[in-house]
Amino acid sequence: MVASCNGLVCLSDDLELYAYSFVLWNPCVRKYVILPDPLVKYCSHGGYEATIGLGYDAVTNDFKVVRLATLIDVNERVYDCPTIAQVYSLAKGCWSRLRSDLPPCQICGCSSQAFVNGVLHWLALRLTDGAYSYFVLTFDVGVESFGEMMLPKNFKLDGSLALRLSVSGDKKSIALFARCQSVTDSFLDIWLMGEYCVEKSWTKLMILTPQGPERSLRGALCFRKSGEVVLAREDDLELVSVDLVSKQFKSLGVAGGQLCAVLPYEESLVLLDSKDAASY
Repeated sequence: MVASCNGLVCLSDDLELYAYSFVLWNPCVRKYVILPDPLVKYCSHGGYEATIGLGYDAVTNDFKVVRLATLIDVNERVYDCPTIAQVYSLAKGCWSRLRSDLPPCQICGCSSQAFVNGVLHWLALRLTDGAYSYFVLTFDVGVESFGEMMLPKNFKLDGSLALRLSVSGDKKSIALFARCQSVTDSFLDIWLMGEYCVEKSWTKLMILTPQGPERSLRGALCFRKSGEVVLAREDDLELVSVDLVSKQFKSLGVAGGQLCAVLPYEESLVLLDSKDAASY
């Protein structure tokens, strides 16, 4: 499950596999569209690492699947390898290659995306002062151009650190979950960009330490509309939510399983009258 946007869910097995299967699915009307093969494949370009996103262009009323394929050269570091950006337009029914340049970076292929204000956001890495640090790579779905945002602090590449982007509860900005679990330290920081695109507005909302019931939390997944944060427990994989004001935990009565994706969803009639969509 790559993402959910305006009633459509994007499914793919392209991450860490060379399978090229992409589906846009509307559970509400029980219809789906199977996308054609993308432009970059193993048979044509060799090995690659893929990052995928789903966004909506409100001006042209078009859903777009964005695929960033970083070509792997065994003689080069992955950070120096070229990335080919492609966009699938649901309105046009085809893939096209973007001419817009990406900033030098490595995109974190399996990381979550956040789609806010017509812009896709992914976590990425770049070399800064001799160390690899995280930042936010952005893609404006309407004008099809790339940009970047800074994170609230300089998070460096660390095997014990896991970062995850999310959409804020009011869907007007982005949030960041930073989880560290090492022998000497363990915490989960929850950050919110209070005013979208204003880097100084990053605010740390909560720090969860391994004391009390939160000691078994695997990590944060997303914000709810209520402002609560959904998390997964480490021991029984149950989904719980935490109120950031009262710090009270509440069971959601859902077992997440070993592989769990929690996405915001709203019903729509997209694909209802589409001749290219299949029913089930």
